Amino acid sequence: MGGRRFQHPKWPKGSYFAPTLLVDVTNAMEISQVEVFGPVVVVMKFKTDQEAIDITNNCPYGLGGSVFSRDVERAERIVSKLRTGNKKLKRKKIK
Repeated sequence: MGGRRFQHPKWPKGSYFAPTLLVDVTNAMEISQVEVFGPVVVVMKFKTDQEAIDITNNCPYGLGGSVFSRDVERAERIVSKLRTGNKKLKRKKIK
């Protein structure tokens, strides 16, 4: 979704990128191994917690990581294993 150049009306000579969502990305793809400076979200599928941890820790940069879960203990266990500079744990109680 997205993935095209954006022509800013005020700064037409600038290099802008429309907000983009990339899905079905794998670790073999370059986009999963580089820093992207733009409004780009990469979505990678996983089956187990360990696979999610391995995917995250496979990137050489590891600037930040977030875990969203209703299960606080599980999320804390995952966050503790991430090799990232900045870690965020999002908890939400569902009634």
